[in-house]
Amino acid sequence: PMLPPAIDAEVQEHVQTALLNDRRLQVAYRRRGEREVREYVLNPLGLVYRDAVAWLVASVRDYDDPLQFALHRMVKADVLELPRRELDGFSLDTYLASGAFEFLLQDGPLLLEAVFDKYAVVRIQETPVAADQVLVEQGEGKWRLTATTADTHQLRAWLRSLGAGVEVLGPAE
Repeated sequence: PMLPPAIDAEVQEHVQTALLNDRRLQVAYRRRGEREVREYVLNPLGLVYRDAVAWLVASVRDYDDPLQFALHRMVKADVLELPRRELDGFSLDTYLASGAFEFLLQDGPLLLEAVFDKYAVVRIQETPVAADQVLVEQGEGKWRLTATTADTHQLRAWLRSLGAGVEVLGPAE
């Protein structure tokens, strides 16, 4: 597990205040890998914790696209008196379900079929990869998994990390 990056306490307080009070937020933000700090006026939509990182989901000014801003990259944040601009039909739950934080490799669901050894299967027995996950013991310490999930970088990296502990049967990609 990775340690969470440091977040300025005042930035975190102002982000939360803007969210709770439906206010716009002006931030000084340093994009990943850049030295330059840019100013943005954001319409906060929700706060998401992914792995060890806190992300503000927000739209910029009058644009309709929700974007993701890492709190630890915010140099400064000020709550504005302007009410936050609502996005028609936006739902944080729907946004998350769309795979917005999953770094999708392809659209649509993926039917994953794999065989895990008794050591590799422990994690997915405790924390399933999908709501429809089915695990069937095959004997000799092997377990067959079928699950409908998203095709993501995280899924592929996790499968590769198991090495010989998993054999992916399908799909071919």
